[in-house]
Amino acid sequence: MNVFIHHYRRLFCRWASLLFGLVSGLLICEGLAMGQETTASSIVVSKLSLGFNGVGRVGNWLPVMVHAEGLAATQEVRLVVTSSDPRGDQCESVVTAGTADANGSISLSGVLMTGRMDGIIRLSIQDASDVAIWQHVVTSRPYSSKTKADNAPAADLSSQTSPDVVSKMTFLRHQSLTLLTVGAPAGLEELAGRLTAGDTSRESLAVLSVKTIADLPTSRRGFDAVDVLLLVTDYSLTELQTQAVQNWVMTGGQLIVSSGETLPQLLQSPVGQWLQPEFGIESELLQTQDLTALQNYVPGASQLQTNRQNVPIVRLAAVQPRIAVNSINGPLVSRLSMGAGFVTFVALDLNAKPLNRWLALS
Repeated sequence: MNVFIHHYRRLFCRWASLLFGLVSGLLICEGLAMGQETTASSIVVSKLSLGFNGVGRVGNWLPVMVHAEGLAATQEVRLVVTSSDPRGDQCESVVTAGTADANGSISLSGVLMTGRMDGIIRLSIQDASDVAIWQHVVTSRPYSSKTKADNAPAADLSSQTSPDVVSKMTFLRHQSLTLLTVGAPAGLEELAGRLTAGDTSRESLAVLSVKTIADLPTSRRGFDAVDVLLLVTDYSLTELQTQAVQNWVMTGGQLIVSSGETLPQLLQSPVGQWLQPEFGIESELLQTQDLTALQNYVPGASQLQTNRQNVPIVRLAAVQPRIAVNSINGPLVSRLSMGAGFVTFVALDLNAKPLNRWLALS
Protein backbone atom coordinates (compact mmCIF):
# COMPACT_ATOMS: atom_id res chain seq x y z
CA MET A 1 0.00 0.00 0.00
CA ASN A 2 2.84 2.37 0.87
CA VAL A 3 4.39 1.64 -2.51
CA PHE A 4 1.24 2.78 -4.36
CA ILE A 5 0.96 5.90 -2.21
CA HIS A 6 4.58 6.78 -2.91
CA HIS A 7 4.05 6.16 -6.64
CA TYR A 8 1.00 8.43 -6.90
CA ARG A 9 2.73 11.05 -4.78
CA ARG A 10 5.60 11.19 -7.27
CA LEU A 11 3.15 11.45 -10.20
CA PHE A 12 1.30 14.27 -8.45
CA CYS A 13 4.53 16.18 -7.84
CA ARG A 14 5.50 15.84 -11.50
CA TRP A 15 2.10 17.04 -12.71
CA ALA A 16 2.21 19.91 -10.22
CA SER A 17 5.64 20.95 -11.46
CA LEU A 18 4.50 20.76 -15.09
CA LEU A 19 1.37 22.79 -14.37
CA PHE A 20 3.37 25.40 -12.47
CA GLY A 21 5.78 25.72 -15.38
CA LEU A 22 2.98 26.16 -17.90
CA VAL A 23 1.14 28.72 -15.80
CA SER A 24 4.35 30.62 -15.08
CA GLY A 25 5.17 30.72 -18.79
CA LEU A 26 1.71 32.02 -19.61
CA LEU A 27 1.92 34.69 -16.94
CA ILE A 28 5.33 35.81 -18.17
CA CYS A 29 4.09 36.00 -21.77
CA GLU A 30 0.96 37.85 -20.69
CA GLY A 31 2.98 40.27 -18.63
CA LEU A 32 5.29 40.98 -21.57
CA ALA A 33 2.39 41.36 -23.99
CA MET A 34 0.55 43.76 -21.70
CA GLY A 35 3.50 45.71 -20.36
CA GLN A 36 5.52 45.50 -23.57
CA GLU A 37 8.82 45.88 -21.76
CA THR A 38 10.64 44.41 -18.79
CA THR A 39 13.96 45.61 -17.45
CA ALA A 40 16.24 43.80 -15.04
CA SER A 41 18.53 46.78 -14.43
CA SER A 42 18.75 50.54 -14.88
CA ILE A 43 19.11 50.19 -18.66
CA VAL A 44 16.91 52.57 -20.66
CA VAL A 45 16.11 52.05 -24.34
CA SER A 46 15.38 55.45 -25.86
CA LYS A 47 14.91 54.24 -29.43
CA LEU A 48 13.79 51.01 -31.04
CA SER A 49 13.08 51.04 -34.77
CA LEU A 50 11.84 47.95 -36.56
CA GLY A 51 11.13 47.70 -40.27
CA PHE A 52 10.22 51.01 -41.89
CA ASN A 53 8.28 53.15 -39.45
CA GLY A 54 6.70 50.01 -38.03
CA VAL A 55 5.89 48.39 -41.40
CA GLY A 56 7.58 45.47 -43.13
CA ARG A 57 7.08 42.60 -45.54
CA VAL A 58 6.78 39.06 -44.25
CA GLY A 59 9.51 36.64 -45.26
CA ASN A 60 12.10 39.39 -45.86
CA TRP A 61 14.94 40.72 -43.77
CA LEU A 62 13.97 43.89 -41.92
CA PRO A 63 16.25 46.47 -40.29
CA VAL A 64 16.24 46.77 -36.52
CA MET A 65 18.04 49.37 -34.39
CA VAL A 66 18.18 49.75 -30.62
CA HIS A 67 19.78 52.61 -28.69
CA ALA A 68 20.27 51.90 -25.00
CA GLU A 69 21.70 53.82 -22.06
CA GLY A 70 22.46 52.98 -18.46
CA LEU A 71 24.92 50.17 -19.13
CA ALA A 72 28.24 49.81 -17.41
CA ALA A 73 31.15 51.39 -19.24
CA THR A 74 32.62 49.00 -21.85
CA GLN A 75 29.95 46.39 -21.01
CA GLU A 76 29.57 43.76 -23.72
CA VAL A 77 25.99 42.98 -24.74
CA ARG A 78 24.14 41.39 -27.63
CA LEU A 79 20.73 41.89 -29.22
CA VAL A 80 18.66 38.69 -29.39
CA VAL A 81 15.40 38.31 -31.32
CA THR A 82 12.82 35.54 -31.12
CA SER A 83 10.30 35.35 -33.97
CA SER A 84 8.17 32.75 -35.74
CA ASP A 85 9.10 30.78 -38.84
CA PRO A 86 6.38 30.01 -41.46
CA ARG A 87 5.27 26.96 -39.46
CA GLY A 88 4.82 29.01 -36.31
CA ASP A 89 7.87 27.62 -34.49
CA GLN A 90 9.78 30.12 -32.38
CA CYS A 91 13.32 30.78 -33.61
CA GLU A 92 15.90 32.67 -31.58
CA SER A 93 18.83 34.42 -33.21
CA VAL A 94 21.59 36.82 -32.22
CA VAL A 95 21.15 39.93 -34.38
CA THR A 96 24.32 41.74 -33.38
CA ALA A 97 26.67 42.39 -30.48
CA GLY A 98 28.61 45.38 -29.24
CA THR A 99 30.36 47.17 -26.40
CA ALA A 100 28.99 50.16 -24.50
CA ASP A 101 30.96 53.39 -24.58
CA ALA A 102 32.44 55.17 -21.57
CA ASN A 103 29.05 56.73 -20.80
CA GLY A 104 27.25 53.38 -20.85
CA SER A 105 25.46 53.99 -24.15
CA ILE A 106 25.26 51.70 -27.15
CA SER A 107 23.53 51.50 -30.53
CA LEU A 108 22.89 48.03 -31.91
CA SER A 109 21.70 47.55 -35.48
CA GLY A 110 21.11 44.55 -37.70
CA VAL A 111 18.35 42.64 -39.47
CA LEU A 112 15.68 40.16 -38.48
CA MET A 113 13.07 38.08 -40.25
CA THR A 114 9.69 36.62 -39.36
CA GLY A 115 7.76 34.03 -41.29
CA ARG A 116 4.30 34.97 -40.05
CA MET A 117 2.25 38.13 -40.38
CA ASP A 118 0.65 37.92 -36.95
CA GLY A 119 1.94 37.05 -33.50
CA ILE A 120 4.70 38.56 -31.40
CA ILE A 121 8.38 39.36 -31.82
CA ARG A 122 10.52 39.25 -28.68
CA LEU A 123 13.64 41.36 -28.41
CA SER A 124 16.13 41.25 -25.56
CA ILE A 125 19.51 42.70 -24.68
CA GLN A 126 21.68 40.11 -22.98
CA ASP A 127 24.93 40.53 -21.11
CA ALA A 128 28.05 38.39 -21.47
CA SER A 129 26.50 35.76 -19.18
CA ASP A 130 23.46 35.38 -21.46
CA VAL A 131 21.25 37.07 -18.87
CA ALA A 132 18.51 39.29 -20.31
CA ILE A 133 18.89 42.81 -18.89
CA TRP A 134 16.13 44.25 -21.11
CA GLN A 135 13.18 42.64 -22.88
CA HIS A 136 10.51 43.98 -25.18
CA VAL A 137 7.59 42.50 -27.10
CA VAL A 138 6.32 43.78 -30.44
CA THR A 139 2.90 42.61 -31.56
CA SER A 140 2.40 42.16 -35.29
CA ARG A 141 -0.65 42.03 -37.54
CA PRO A 142 -1.23 41.71 -41.29
CA TYR A 143 -2.04 44.71 -43.42
CA SER A 144 -5.65 44.54 -44.62
CA SER A 145 -6.50 45.88 -48.06
CA LYS A 146 -10.03 46.53 -46.77
CA THR A 147 -8.75 49.62 -45.03
CA LYS A 148 -8.08 51.44 -48.29
CA ALA A 149 -10.46 52.65 -50.95
CA ASP A 150 -11.09 50.26 -53.82
CA ASN A 151 -9.80 52.77 -56.36
CA ALA A 152 -6.65 53.73 -54.48
CA PRO A 153 -3.55 52.66 -56.43
CA ALA A 154 -1.25 52.68 -53.45
CA ALA A 155 -1.38 51.55 -49.87
CA ASP A 156 0.22 54.49 -48.10
CA LEU A 157 1.38 53.23 -44.73
CA SER A 158 3.62 56.18 -43.98
CA SER A 159 0.85 57.94 -42.05
CA GLN A 160 1.20 55.45 -39.21
CA THR A 161 3.15 57.56 -36.76
CA SER A 162 5.42 55.32 -34.72
CA PRO A 163 6.83 56.25 -31.32
CA ASP A 164 10.55 56.17 -30.64
CA VAL A 165 10.13 52.66 -29.25
CA VAL A 166 8.08 50.53 -31.64
CA SER A 167 5.55 48.21 -30.00
CA LYS A 168 3.41 47.28 -33.03
CA MET A 169 4.26 46.04 -36.52
CA THR A 170 2.18 45.83 -39.69
CA PHE A 171 3.18 43.18 -42.21
CA LEU A 172 2.55 43.13 -45.94
CA ARG A 173 2.25 39.96 -47.95
CA HIS A 174 5.35 38.75 -49.73
CA GLN A 175 3.78 39.55 -53.14
CA SER A 176 3.39 43.23 -52.32
CA LEU A 177 5.40 45.74 -54.36
CA THR A 178 7.07 48.21 -52.00
CA LEU A 179 8.43 51.71 -52.49
CA LEU A 180 10.53 53.35 -49.77
CA THR A 181 10.74 57.12 -49.37
CA VAL A 182 12.23 59.59 -46.95
CA GLY A 183 9.30 61.67 -45.78
CA ALA A 184 6.41 62.05 -48.24
CA PRO A 185 7.51 63.26 -51.71
CA ALA A 186 4.95 64.41 -54.26
CA GLY A 187 3.80 62.23 -57.11
CA LEU A 188 3.55 58.86 -55.36
CA GLU A 189 0.06 58.05 -56.61
CA GLU A 190 0.98 58.30 -60.29
CA LEU A 191 4.23 56.46 -59.70
CA ALA A 192 2.31 53.68 -58.00
CA GLY A 193 0.03 53.24 -60.97
CA ARG A 194 2.89 53.13 -63.48
CA LEU A 195 4.99 50.68 -61.49
CA THR A 196 2.16 48.21 -60.97
CA ALA A 197 0.54 48.55 -64.42
CA GLY A 198 0.41 45.25 -66.25
CA ASP A 199 1.94 43.29 -63.37
CA THR A 200 -0.83 40.95 -62.30
CA SER A 201 1.46 38.94 -60.05
CA ARG A 202 1.82 41.88 -57.68
CA GLU A 203 -0.56 43.52 -55.27
CA SER A 204 -0.97 47.31 -55.22
CA LEU A 205 2.10 49.34 -54.45
CA ALA A 206 2.72 49.86 -50.73
CA VAL A 207 4.49 53.12 -49.89
CA LEU A 208 6.86 52.73 -46.94
CA SER A 209 8.72 55.62 -45.37
CA VAL A 210 11.36 56.59 -42.85
CA LYS A 211 11.42 59.92 -41.05
CA THR A 212 14.98 60.95 -41.91
CA ILE A 213 17.76 59.84 -44.24
CA ALA A 214 19.66 58.59 -41.18
CA ASP A 215 16.96 55.95 -40.65
CA LEU A 216 17.79 54.17 -43.91
CA PRO A 217 19.48 50.76 -43.51
CA THR A 218 23.25 50.40 -43.54
CA SER A 219 23.36 46.94 -45.11
CA ARG A 220 22.04 45.35 -48.30
CA ARG A 221 19.89 42.93 -46.34
CA GLY A 222 18.25 45.89 -44.63
CA PHE A 223 16.71 46.76 -48.03
CA ASP A 224 15.50 43.20 -48.61
CA ALA A 225 11.82 44.17 -48.21
CA VAL A 226 12.17 47.16 -50.58
CA ASP A 227 11.58 46.97 -54.34
CA VAL A 228 11.96 50.67 -55.18
CA LEU A 229 13.85 53.41 -53.30
CA LEU A 230 13.02 57.06 -54.07
CA LEU A 231 15.51 59.81 -53.17
CA VAL A 232 14.33 63.40 -53.56
CA THR A 233 15.83 66.60 -52.11
CA ASP A 234 17.91 64.89 -49.40
CA TYR A 235 20.81 62.70 -50.55
CA SER A 236 23.00 62.81 -47.44
CA LEU A 237 23.51 59.07 -47.11
CA THR A 238 26.65 57.93 -45.36
CA GLU A 239 29.34 55.95 -47.16
CA LEU A 240 28.01 52.81 -45.49
CA GLN A 241 24.42 53.52 -46.55
CA THR A 242 25.51 54.32 -50.11
CA GLN A 243 27.42 51.06 -50.36
CA ALA A 244 24.34 49.23 -49.06
CA VAL A 245 22.19 50.87 -51.77
CA GLN A 246 24.74 50.00 -54.45
CA ASN A 247 24.81 46.36 -53.40
CA TRP A 248 21.01 46.30 -53.23
CA VAL A 249 20.70 47.69 -56.78
CA MET A 250 23.20 45.15 -58.10
CA THR A 251 21.03 42.36 -56.69
CA GLY A 252 17.77 43.62 -58.22
CA GLY A 253 16.74 46.84 -56.46
CA GLN A 254 15.37 49.86 -58.32
CA LEU A 255 16.64 53.30 -57.32
CA ILE A 256 14.94 56.52 -58.44
CA VAL A 257 16.79 59.80 -57.89
CA SER A 258 15.19 63.19 -58.55
CA SER A 259 17.12 66.45 -58.50
CA GLY A 260 16.94 70.04 -59.72
CA GLU A 261 17.99 73.02 -57.64
CA THR A 262 19.35 70.53 -55.11
CA LEU A 263 22.03 69.40 -57.60
CA PRO A 264 24.96 70.85 -55.56
CA GLN A 265 23.88 68.83 -52.52
CA LEU A 266 23.58 65.72 -54.68
CA LEU A 267 27.05 66.07 -56.21
CA GLN A 268 28.62 66.56 -52.79
CA SER A 269 27.08 63.36 -51.44
CA PRO A 270 28.43 59.81 -51.83
CA VAL A 271 25.33 59.00 -53.88
CA GLY A 272 26.08 61.82 -56.31
CA GLN A 273 29.72 60.81 -56.58
CA TRP A 274 28.56 57.32 -57.50
CA LEU A 275 25.96 58.39 -60.07
CA GLN A 276 27.76 61.40 -61.61
CA PRO A 277 30.00 59.42 -64.01
CA GLU A 278 27.24 56.88 -64.75
CA PHE A 279 24.77 59.50 -66.02
CA GLY A 280 27.26 62.19 -67.02
CA ILE A 281 25.74 64.66 -64.55
CA GLU A 282 27.12 68.14 -65.21
CA SER A 283 27.49 70.70 -62.44
CA GLU A 284 25.68 73.56 -64.21
CA LEU A 285 21.88 73.50 -64.38
CA LEU A 286 19.85 74.19 -67.49
CA GLN A 287 16.71 76.33 -67.49
CA THR A 288 13.56 75.49 -69.42
CA GLN A 289 9.96 76.60 -69.69
CA ASP A 290 8.82 73.67 -71.83
CA LEU A 291 7.91 70.43 -70.04
CA THR A 292 5.60 69.12 -72.76
CA ALA A 293 7.64 65.93 -73.15
CA LEU A 294 7.18 65.05 -69.50
CA GLN A 295 3.47 65.87 -69.70
CA ASN A 296 3.06 63.55 -72.71
CA TYR A 297 4.85 60.77 -70.85
CA VAL A 298 1.98 60.50 -68.36
CA PRO A 299 -1.14 59.20 -70.16
CA GLY A 300 -4.19 61.42 -69.69
CA ALA A 301 -2.22 63.95 -67.66
CA SER A 302 -3.40 67.48 -67.10
CA GLN A 303 -1.37 70.35 -68.52
CA LEU A 304 1.98 70.90 -66.87
CA GLN A 305 2.17 74.66 -66.66
CA THR A 306 5.35 76.57 -65.93
CA ASN A 307 3.63 80.00 -66.12
CA ARG A 308 6.59 81.22 -68.17
CA GLN A 309 8.89 80.63 -65.22
CA ASN A 310 12.23 78.96 -65.71
CA VAL A 311 12.47 75.44 -64.30
CA PRO A 312 15.96 74.17 -63.42
CA ILE A 313 16.83 70.79 -64.91
CA VAL A 314 19.95 68.67 -64.59
CA ARG A 315 22.08 68.20 -67.70
CA LEU A 316 22.71 64.49 -68.37
CA ALA A 317 25.49 63.95 -70.90
CA ALA A 318 26.13 60.18 -70.75
CA VAL A 319 25.00 58.13 -73.74
CA GLN A 320 24.80 54.72 -72.01
CA PRO A 321 21.51 55.28 -70.10
CA ARG A 322 18.25 54.64 -71.93
CA ILE A 323 16.30 57.87 -72.33
CA ALA A 324 12.68 57.49 -71.25
CA VAL A 325 11.69 61.17 -71.62
CA ASN A 326 13.65 63.47 -73.92
CA SER A 327 13.34 67.19 -74.60
CA ILE A 328 15.03 69.89 -76.65
CA ASN A 329 17.25 70.54 -73.61
CA GLY A 330 18.26 66.93 -73.18
CA PRO A 331 16.97 63.92 -71.23
CA LEU A 332 14.41 64.52 -68.49
CA VAL A 333 14.17 60.88 -67.37
CA SER A 334 16.98 58.37 -67.98
CA ARG A 335 17.36 54.77 -66.88
CA LEU A 336 20.52 52.72 -66.47
CA SER A 337 20.86 49.01 -65.83
CA MET A 338 23.27 48.06 -63.03
CA GLY A 339 23.69 44.37 -62.33
CA ALA A 340 20.23 42.89 -61.80
CA GLY A 341 18.72 46.28 -60.91
CA PHE A 342 18.10 49.71 -62.37
CA VAL A 343 18.77 53.35 -61.51
CA THR A 344 16.36 55.98 -62.88
CA PHE A 345 17.39 59.62 -62.84
CA VAL A 346 14.70 62.32 -63.03
CA ALA A 347 16.35 65.60 -64.06
CA LEU A 348 13.74 67.73 -62.25
CA ASP A 349 12.89 68.06 -58.59
CA LEU A 350 9.62 66.26 -57.83
CA ASN A 351 9.26 68.30 -54.65
CA ALA A 352 9.59 71.71 -56.36
CA LYS A 353 7.39 73.80 -58.62
CA PRO A 354 5.75 73.05 -60.96
CA LEU A 355 5.82 69.27 -60.38
CA ASN A 356 4.70 69.45 -56.76
CA ARG A 357 1.54 71.27 -57.93
CA TRP A 358 0.91 69.18 -61.04
CA LEU A 359 -2.56 67.66 -60.75
CA ALA A 360 -1.42 64.54 -62.60
CA LEU A 361 0.85 63.73 -59.65
CA SER A 362 -1.61 64.58 -56.89
